[in-house]
Amino acid sequence: PSPRQQARSDPTRVLSVMSLATIAPVTLREDATRALQARIDRESLRGGGVVVVPSGRHVCGTLELKSRVRLHLEHGARIEGSTDLDLYPLWENPPVRCRTDANGFRSLLRADRAEHVALSGTGVIDGKGAAFRHGGDDRDGRPRLVQMIGCRDVLVED
Repeated sequence: PSPRQQARSDPTRVLSVMSLATIAPVTLREDATRALQARIDRESLRGGGVVVVPSGRHVCGTLELKSRVRLHLEHGARIEGSTDLDLYPLWENPPVRCRTDANGFRSLLRADRAEHVALSGTGVIDGKGAAFRHGGDDRDGRPRLVQMIGCRDVLVED
């Protein structure tokens, strides 16, 4: 069953469903970062839940995934990385380092020591990597698509 169907049979299963009106229309100048992150944060504070991203294009910068939260992309949903590098805060002191990221990390989706975190659904996550020039704070200049560092019980499924 879909997360929405699960919500009907078990209302505690899915606590947050985004409506299209909340974040549409989205252009490259106005982003969905705050709307999506607010829902992720809210579900985390409530002890966990599912944030459902509906069909449509949702342009955003860094989203920080939290413990006990599932980010579910419905069929036709598209999280698209913004081409505005300012929407990707530099993670200056991550728990691990890499030669190509000597000055820190930027990423579209990230989690730091989160537990029971999930990405699911048949939607698309497009980081727009080709839109970024090479060079910059992390040598190749583009945010990473997904970084989960020090996490436990991570689930990625369609």
